[in-house]
Amino acid sequence: MTDVLKELFSSKKFLVALASAVTYSVGRFGFSIDHDALDRFIVLAAAYITGQGIADSGKSAAKVIADSKAAP
Repeated sequence: MTDVLKELFSSKKFLVALASAVTYSVGRFGFSIDHDALDRFIVLAAAYITGQGIADSGKSAAKVIADSKAAP
């Protein structure tokens, strides 16, 4: 269980998703934040998470190819 939490909190995508969820919640239900600015922040966070996901998929594919070449 702790290994899963360590892995989650070391993930950039998870941290950005968590920060954007907290910011969205605070902006909608707490502090007075401009809704347009809040929506732009959420869109930027979603774009970042999508970009990191695409970049990470390339890394895992390269790792699989490297592992298959290293196997005897």
